[in-house]
Amino acid sequence: MSIQQPVEEIRDEILSAAAAVRAAARLENDEWRSGVAARIEELFAGVTEAGDLRERAADCLGLYGGMGSFSDVGTELMSDAVSKLRVPLVRARAFEAE
Repeated sequence: MSIQQPVEEIRDEILSAAAAVRAAARLENDEWRSGVAARIEELFAGVTEAGDLRERAADCLGLYGGMGSFSDVGTELMSDAVSKLRVPLVRARAFEAE
């Protein structure tokens, strides 16, 4: 039997990871990723329902892909931040309320 994280805990992980991406983007003068990270923060602020969490995570995961995507990073700092954001987004996408 696995113990599931509450919606709010996963949401907070996403918000924290998005803030880290935004901070890395500021250091690298990457306005595009900074804006995307800020938009992710806006999307998840106040989310308390599992359905909203899954839907918004699915939308955000669409930003990942090949060249020119959110995950097409050029530095180790940004790569780490983007990778850390992907983890809670994937968890949120698969979230099932008990």
